[in-house]
Amino acid sequence: MTYLNISAQDPEFSQFYVVPQYMNPAMIGFSESPRFSLLARDQMVSFGHAYLTTSLNYDQHFYKIRSSLGAGLIADLAGDIMNTYQLSGYYAYQLDVSDNFHINAGLGLGYLMQHLKTGEALFTSGLNANGPNQYGWVPDAVSLDRTTLHRIDASAGVIGYSQRFFVGFSAKHLTTPSLDFTTAGTDDNKLPMQFSGQIGGTFYLGREFENEDRFYVTPNVLLVNQGSFFQTNAGFYAGKRILFSGLWFRHTLANADALIILAGIKAKMFKIGYSYDFTISGLKTRAGAHELSMTFDFGYNDNSALRQRQRKSYECPIMFRP
Repeated sequence: MTYLNISAQDPEFSQFYVVPQYMNPAMIGFSESPRFSLLARDQMVSFGHAYLTTSLNYDQHFYKIRSSLGAGLIADLAGDIMNTYQLSGYYAYQLDVSDNFHINAGLGLGYLMQHLKTGEALFTSGLNANGPNQYGWVPDAVSLDRTTLHRIDASAGVIGYSQRFFVGFSAKHLTTPSLDFTTAGTDDNKLPMQFSGQIGGTFYLGREFENEDRFYVTPNVLLVNQGSFFQTNAGFYAGKRILFSGLWFRHTLANADALIILAGIKAKMFKIGYSYDFTISGLKTRAGAHELSMTFDFGYNDNSALRQRQRKSYECPIMFRP
């Protein structure tokens, strides 16, 4: 029997700062009250919405134990043929190096399930000289040994940050789980570890004592490596008062991929953002991606804000704040 090797990488988000724990498990707990986020991505729109990815997340910092807890659920539907679901839990410990600089070390542990709908796939046994079987095709039951996988996945990361600066490093898929729907058992079917580096800084324009009303810009760079795949995401996040925006350029070693634009609004506990990926690669079609994010921080009240300012709990770059 002949098997076909297929190469791919993890699903990704353009608004990565909304679900930073997916990028780095140490990036949780920037709020002492429960914080929830929802992120939905519709990619390859002109190809029948080929990739639909949704992420639902929770995180919270517990000051007395200097620790943060989080959880995340991701559903990635690839053409409604291969569906991947992952439920993860996160823990991060905070070390206060000084009043203005902190280090978080985080771990993530997840359950991964991947399901292949063979009824929607076309195997060689369903082909003849004139194309697919005109009398109705039935999947070849022996082509695959299983159609559902259950795996354990793990991640780790560290981040150093202040109100003006952050730098982090993370590693995902530490268990390199096998995503093999056959019994071939080759290393080619193992999900390679993903390494990521994050760096950025925040600059304010305006009078020093009016941080909440000053214009800010946060240039940042995200570097990702998984197997033979390399990617750079460079740009800036900016805003003033209730409005924020952003612009990023995503590039691989082989070609330019996309130009990402963002616009959003935040009001007290609620924050919403919309971004679009303009394809600028050699793919000659409107294959961009829509992305919508919503964040709810239940600690946005006068007492909570005062407590967190006293403890310097908001001593983090503004792009990661509620």
